[in-house]
Amino acid sequence: MRIRFTANVLANLDAIDAFLAENGNPYGYDGLLAELDDVVLPNLSRFPRMGRLFLERAPDSVEAQRLHEAITQRLSPGDQIREYVMDDHLLLYRVNEQGVDLLAIRHHKQLAFDMQDFLDAPR
Repeated sequence: MRIRFTANVLANLDAIDAFLAENGNPYGYDGLLAELDDVVLPNLSRFPRMGRLFLERAPDSVEAQRLHEAITQRLSPGDQIREYVMDDHLLLYRVNEQGVDLLAIRHHKQLAFDMQDFLDAPR
């Protein structure tokens, strides 16, 4: 199964690196990269639908409702947005017959996912 890192998830990784360094964990980023490489990517390659369905959770704020609606409108038939729970991070990805697109990642202490790149991209 093809796995693609979007520009957004790469920007998120840079933000996580800065977040961890600012919060006294300068080596945490290396652990994140190792977990992605050793665990997450092999798992998603073999079992791409293993993460829980992200859009099944009911939004609990107006902002979350708007984001939920915007994501839903961007999906093509057969697309699923799933959430992979890691040790200290949450990863959102889209899976369909073409493969897996890593959309967003955040440290569990960061406030929210940045999905703007996905929402702004042409269909």
